[in-house]
Amino acid sequence: MAPLRYGLAGMVAMLTLPALAHERWILNPDQAMRLNARPKPEIFTMFTVEGTLILIAFAAATGALLSMHYGPTPRWLVRVSGRARKHAYWVPTILRGCAAWVLLSSAFGMEPQVGRDILTTPSFMAPDLIIADLGPGREWLGPLQIVVALWLLVGIAAQGAGLALIAMTALGGGLWGGAMLFYAPVWIGVGYYLLVRGGGHYCWREPALSGLSEMFPPVLFRYPQLVLRICTGVNLLSMGLYFKVMQPNLSVGIITMYEVPILSLAPETFVFVMAMVECCGGLLILAGVLIRVVSLALLGAFVFFALFLPETMTAHMLLYGVMVSFLLLGPGRTTRAGRYAQAVHA
Repeated sequence: MAPLRYGLAGMVAMLTLPALAHERWILNPDQAMRLNARPKPEIFTMFTVEGTLILIAFAAATGALLSMHYGPTPRWLVRVSGRARKHAYWVPTILRGCAAWVLLSSAFGMEPQVGRDILTTPSFMAPDLIIADLGPGREWLGPLQIVVALWLLVGIAAQGAGLALIAMTALGGGLWGGAMLFYAPVWIGVGYYLLVRGGGHYCWREPALSGLSEMFPPVLFRYPQLVLRICTGVNLLSMGLYFKVMQPNLSVGIITMYEVPILSLAPETFVFVMAMVECCGGLLILAGVLIRVVSLALLGAFVFFALFLPETMTAHMLLYGVMVSFLLLGPGRTTRAGRYAQAVHA
C-alpha cells in the first residue's frame, strides 16, 4: 500500500495547481476562463438520476473486475494474458518509439494547439508547453528533443536515454512549473523503465551502458513495471479529478463548441462518464487490478476521443505505448498479485 499512498499524495499536490495543461491543447486561456466562470452542471454538484445510474454502473463494473482479479478468473482471460506476456520483450522498443515520436512532434510543432499552424510552434514534450513563451534564448530546447529522440530510436546506450528523459522532465518542471506536472509522471515512468530494462530490440550497441543501474541502490531497480504503473495511475487520476470533476465546463465547452457528433446531445452527462473513466481507470491501474482489461478500455477511449475531438490521432502517443506495455506485461511485481496474476504467471 505504500506506493499507492505516495502516488495519491503526489496527485493531491498536482490538484492544487492552476489549469495550465491538457485542455489547453484545444482551448485558449480566454476560452478556459469564460467556461470556468459558468456554474458547474448539476450532475457534478448534486444527485441526479443520470449521475446516480452512472455511479452505480461504474461501481458494478469495478466490483466485477475486483471479483475476477481476486477470485475465480475466466480461463479465456488467463490464456489471453499468458499469450500477451510472451510478447513482453517488445515493451522497451515500443516505449522508445512512442517517446521518440512525441519528442520529434513537439520539437517540430507537428501537433500544435488549436489555432496554431502545423510546423510553426515548437513545444517541449507536450503540445501546450510552447518554447517561445519562455522568451529568447530557449531555442535549444527544440534541438535537444531531436537529439534525445534520435538517441531513443537508434538505441545506443538506451539506459542513458531513459535517464535523459527523467532529466528532461525535471528541466521542464523548472521551466514551466505546474504545467509540466500533468505530464511528468508518465515521462518519469517511461524513463525509469528504459533506465532499468534498456532499449530492447533494434538497439545499436545495447550493452554500451548496461551497467548504469549498478551505480544506484539495487532496491531502486526491482520494480520498473510497478513504478510505471503508479506513475500512470497518478497521472490519469489527477487529470480526471482536476479537469473533469473540478472543471467540467472545459470539457463541456469543447464538446459543444466543436459540435462533436452524438456527444453534444448530452455533453454534461458524457463529461461525467469521461470523469468516471479516467478516475476509475487511474485507481484500478494504481491498484494493479485486472490491468490488461483496464488498459485496453483506456486505449479505446483515447482513440475514440482523438477521432471526435480536434486533435491528432498521435497526440497521446506516449500513453498509447504505456497502455500497450500494460497489455503485454500486466501489473508488474506486487506483494498481493491476486489469483488472476498468479494464474497468468503460473
